[in-house]
Amino acid sequence: MSCESLSLIRQPAPDFKLEAVVKDKFQTISLSDYLGKYLLRNTVNKLSAKIAVSESSKNYVNKFFPGEYSVIPNGIDIKKFSSLKPYPKIFVKGSYNLLFVGRINESRKGLDCLIKAYSIIKKQRSDIRLIVVGEGNPNSEINKIIMKMSLDNIIFTGAVADEDLIAFYQHADIFCAPNTGNESFGFIIIEAMAASTPIIASNISGFRSVMKNNIHGFFVNPSNEIDLAESILILINNPDSRKKFGLNGLNTSYKYSWDNISEKIINIYERFI
Repeated sequence: MSCESLSLIRQPAPDFKLEAVVKDKFQTISLSDYLGKYLLRNTVNKLSAKIAVSESSKNYVNKFFPGEYSVIPNGIDIKKFSSLKPYPKIFVKGSYNLLFVGRINESRKGLDCLIKAYSIIKKQRSDIRLIVVGEGNPNSEINKIIMKMSLDNIIFTGAVADEDLIAFYQHADIFCAPNTGNESFGFIIIEAMAASTPIIASNISGFRSVMKNNIHGFFVNPSNEIDLAESILILINNPDSRKKFGLNGLNTSYKYSWDNISEKIINIYERFI
C-alpha cells in the first residue's frame, strides 16, 4: 500500500485518535503493496475510524487491513461546476465537441481506445472534434493511430486552469471516460455530472459506484473501440437523450456536495471524540 493510497489524519495527545481515508489507485496487488502492509500495520491498528471512498476501495484495502470501514465518497463544489462559464475558444459551435480528461500517457485512462473510436466515427461524420485535456504527451501508439488514419480536429490542451476545465465540461456535447480499470472512485464522472454533461464511460467498478447506465449516459465495455464509437454515435444522434442524461447527472451530483459529504465525515469524528 503506497503512501498515496492511505492518508492519515492525526489528532493531538492525550486524546490520541486516528482516522484513515482510503484512496487507493491500484487494484492489483504488487510487491510495494505487501511491503506497505507491514510498514503501516502498527499504525493502522491504532486507527479509531477508517473511511473508504467507495465499495471497491473498501474491498481492496480490506485485503491488507481487515476491519470496519465507512464508505464516504469524495465531495465536489457543485456551485462552482454548475455556474455557467463562457464558451471555450477552442470549441467550435456547429460541431460535436467530445471531451476527454486525464493523464494522456497513462495507459489505464484509455485514450488510445478513444482515438480508435474517434477514427471509426470520423468515417461517418465529419462534424466531430475531440478535446483532450491532461498532462503528458501522446505516446507512440496514439501518434501512430492519428497519423495512420489521418485524423484531424484532435486538440491536445495539456493541463488547464480549473475555470477552463469547468468550461470544457459544461460546453462539451459528450464526456468520454474510456478508462480500462483500476479506478477506486469516479471523480471525473462526478465533475461531468455537476456540469450537466452526458457521459459515456467504461463499465468498471469505480465508475459504477457513481453512475447509472441509461440514466446519466451509457456504459461501454472497456478497451472496446467499436462499442465506444457506437455509443457516441447514438448520443450524437439523440439530442433529447443528451439533455436528459445531463439533467439527471446534475440532480445526482448534489449528493456529492461538500455540505453532504462533510456532514458525514463530521459524524465519524464525533463518534470518537
